[in-house]
Order: sequence, then structure tokens, then C-alpha cells
Amino acid sequence: MDGDVMNLIAVSFAAVIVVLIAIKIKDMDSGYGVILSMAGCVMVMYFVVSRFRQITDYIDRITAYISVNITYIDVILKMIGLAYVCQFSSDLCRDAGYNAIASQVEMAGKISLILLSMPVLMSVIDLVVKIVEG
Repeated sequence: MDGDVMNLIAVSFAAVIVVLIAIKIKDMDSGYGVILSMAGCVMVMYFVVSRFRQITDYIDRITAYISVNITYIDVILKMIGLAYVCQFSSDLCRDAGYNAIASQVEMAGKISLILLSMPVLMSVIDLVVKIVEG
């Protein structure tokens, strides 16, 4: 656990250094600043993605203790991943100065989240109908 905290601190400091360098480079040539910023984002995303395995291990342990339909947990994990990817993509687009594309990525992500959650919503509605019809 302490290693994870130290890794997070290292990634955070590296991100700040990348931002400071990107700010300085952006004054000289904005294109290189954007590229450096994107490289920094990819570095942080790699750190986050590398932690997903640990999260899934903990979720597997939790589901071993309690009776939860794994489908629901699978949908929740997909939704979290989708939200993170959409946020990452839209932030990159905004950083590059393409706000309209960033907004479209966010809208596509929201629609995808709604579609992804529909099976869970339908099963809840089916359960309520079964209880009411009893």
C-alpha cells in the first residue's frame, strides 16, 4: 500500500513537471506544448490502467464473500472505465483547443453510459413488477 502511495506521488510530481515544461515550450511553439501535454496524460493514464488489475482482484474477493450478481459489478466497472476514457479524451481535445470535439466526446460518453446501464435498469423494473404482481 505504501508503494502505491509513493507511486502516486511520483506520478503527480512527474505530471507537474510535464505541465511546467509544456508551459515553457508552449511559449516557443504551441504544437510541441500540446504534444508534451498529451504525453503526460498518457503517462498518468498508464498509471491508472495498471491499477485496474488490483481493483478487479478486490472485487473478486468481495463477490466471494457476498452474493452479488457479477453482471452488475461488470457493468459498473465498464461504466467507470468508459467515463474515465471519455474524460481523458475530452480533456486532451480541450487542451489542444478543440472544445467542440471535446463536447461531442462527452455527449457520446453520456449516451454510451445510459445504454450500458439499461440492462440493469430493466432488471430492477422487472423485479419491481414481480413484487407488485406478487
